[in-house]
Amino acid sequence: TTTTETTTTTTTPTTTTTTETTTTTTTPTTTTTTETTTTTTTPTTTTTTETTTTTTTPTTTTTTETTTTTATTGLTPNDEEILLELSVGEKQTLEFDVPNLTYKSSNTDVVVVSKNGTITAIGEGTSIVSVIDTDGNVVQIKVTVKPEETTTTTTTTTTTTTATETTTTTSAATTKNTTTTTETTTTAPPAELPSLGDSNNDGIINAIDASRILVLYANISSGDAEITEEDMAVCDVNGDGILNAVDASLVLAYYADLANNPELTLDVFLEERKK
Repeated sequence: TTTTETTTTTTTPTTTTTTETTTTTTTPTTTTTTETTTTTTTPTTTTTTETTTTTTTPTTTTTTETTTTTATTGLTPNDEEILLELSVGEKQTLEFDVPNLTYKSSNTDVVVVSKNGTITAIGEGTSIVSVIDTDGNVVQIKVTVKPEETTTTTTTTTTTTTATETTTTTSAATTKNTTTTTETTTTAPPAELPSLGDSNNDGIINAIDASRILVLYANISSGDAEITEEDMAVCDVNGDGILNAVDASLVLAYYADLANNPELTLDVFLEERKK
């Protein structure tokens, strides 16, 4: 007996599955781009210059008080001669609407000009007053000065002698003639000094008195005259012991106020000025 033993080995295929899991984590990246745009605007300044030039031909007005010559934007040299006529002692002021002017007199023996344009006539004759601006423009004024108009007051002291002859005749046994002679001498009182401010002693205080005070002041200042006690008593209007242009100015101011108040006296006027 043969026994055959068959062994069957069955090998089951083994499949090994290896699963490899790869996990990729991606973190979201946020990229922020900031774009800055700077716009620079340069300010533009537009300057418009408008120039208006007005030319006024200076005119001179002659009065007994003030002469005013006016220009608007700088002096315009005069083609025609400008004439101004004054009397000795008169004072005139030139007024221009132009700054920083210079005034010159060609003959200071006839007129002098202050830095503010006030012309004072001090002697008879002719002078050219030049008005000059900062650009060199010149306006010329021909000033003719006449002799001072004066009023002469004559004070006469009269001595009167009166002779009276009386004859008395008496009839009696003896006749006697008696003659009586009486002599009377009458002397007029001395003339009074002019009143304060009335420099020409005409009984009126006005611009002529102010002019005479100015002339006297100019002559004293130049050494051509000496001041007297009578001059001081009459012309030292403000009583400061000095005879000068201030006294003349007070006389002119009083004369101007008289137009509104004819009853005003100089004493009252001066008292009001002190207040």
